[in-house]
Amino acid sequence: MQNEKFHFWSHPATIKKMVELLHAGAVILSTTDTVLGLLAPLSESGRCALDTIKKRKAKPYIVLLPSIDLLGHYVEPIQSFHIEKLLKSCWPGPLTILLKAKQSMPTYITGAAGTIAVRVPDHVGLQAVLTQCGPLFSTSANVADQAVPHTVSQVDPMILDAVALIVDDAHFHSNALASTILDCSAGDIRVVREGAYPIATLQKIAGLQFS
Repeated sequence: MQNEKFHFWSHPATIKKMVELLHAGAVILSTTDTVLGLLAPLSESGRCALDTIKKRKAKPYIVLLPSIDLLGHYVEPIQSFHIEKLLKSCWPGPLTILLKAKQSMPTYITGAAGTIAVRVPDHVGLQAVLTQCGPLFSTSANVADQAVPHTVSQVDPMILDAVALIVDDAHFHSNALASTILDCSAGDIRVVREGAYPIATLQKIAGLQFS
């Protein structure tokens, strides 16, 4: 691992460096409020860069938003009170929601299904980067079908070589869980993946059972 690539969230210059690299189209590996993740610009080239690193195609990536206030720019109006309640109660946090994307959204963001996976992270550093860069693609820091690494030292060397920057956190929990994913794109709420947010807690917040 090249030492010049390695930074800590706590260093004053880290956020500025991340923003500069993301604006230049680079991919960054960093700790988050969930698992170790890859961050890339919300662009077709950013999508392609992640596909190359992850060795996968067709499957879209999570879009990180700095605030729930930007959600309306990317998705169709939400008609369900239960979904609105989830978002207002659980964001920022480890909850990813699949929603129907606006028709104007390009397919490199939505994929063939016409949906978009969105999340507002509960991480001070990420929030600072997102505020300056705007929404970003995010995905776990592993090659497709391989285990998600718990620490930077477990990340595939090919990924470490491919990213422009590695941002770690001395207080990162190596047992961190991925975000819980709920599909709300069809009106009802369907569990795609249970992760850091327990389904029972989310059902209580929403006031209904998920399928």
